[in-house]
Amino acid sequence: MSNINTANCSTNQLGTGLPSCIADVNYPVGVILTPKSWSEARETIIDKTYIQEKVQEKVFIPIINATSFEQTTPDPTTQEFPNGVVLVVRNGKPQFTFTYVASILFQKVLASYNSYQQYNVIMVFDNDVLFLADDGTNLKGFSATHVNTNTYMFNTGSEVGQAKLQIQLLDNKQFNEGSILDPNFDVTNDINGIIDATITGTAVTGGDITVSVTAMLNEASSVEGLTDNEFRILLNGVAEVPTSVSYDATNETYVLTPTSTTSGGDEVVVQLSDNLDSKVVAQVGDLFYQGSSSAITVA
Repeated sequence: MSNINTANCSTNQLGTGLPSCIADVNYPVGVILTPKSWSEARETIIDKTYIQEKVQEKVFIPIINATSFEQTTPDPTTQEFPNGVVLVVRNGKPQFTFTYVASILFQKVLASYNSYQQYNVIMVFDNDVLFLADDGTNLKGFSATHVNTNTYMFNTGSEVGQAKLQIQLLDNKQFNEGSILDPNFDVTNDINGIIDATITGTAVTGGDITVSVTAMLNEASSVEGLTDNEFRILLNGVAEVPTSVSYDATNETYVLTPTSTTSGGDEVVVQLSDNLDSKVVAQVGDLFYQGSSSAITVA
């Protein structure tokens, strides 16, 4: 017989008893944004190596180390009948606000992610665990409706300047059935977002390419520690890896020796990359950098 007009109301009811030791979350300190397409099987090992690889691949966008957190989930919408019975019309969708005490320039970074239903969200906590969606087979970020950064709040004389990131999640059931993931490392200190870099330089015929690499948000801050594994050269549009890279600490510049011999009038573009893994983001320790120069004409 077909199951017409039937319901099993106990299917998803769980036992209310708890074991003596159970995983938990502490104070929320931020989020990791992911594309809607990211998910992993529950048995996948998600550790520091995995998370840093996803940051470098631009799959994970960490926005952590918030200084405060406010849960702004609205109360359920209810209807009261004349006999006093109250029914829940709908539950409020999970909604959060993270506050970051940082330069007003960080506001520009946060605002670049303003969106509607573009990202999923993994929540990060100060006890270095993650909270994410779990359907019993795969893990993924919670589906978000909006990710939004409002106007920067200036220093008022009694409160410091701050940026606020507001996030609303789409699915109450998905959130209520989320799971805690412990990646077994210092998430809040060892996971960093990608730093945008500015690259400028010169190139001489038959010789080297000299470039400075600085942080885009502070061009007085030189990016150090890059090697030939972190540079890619486009010579007239053709990619190659420099044969050697040296750093001039006095002038805070890198000297790159191209594989091919350059000629006057050639155009050179210098990019940061990971030549070992063919990624467009360079990794130096726990830090990540991305950037590309404008075309440099060989003189």
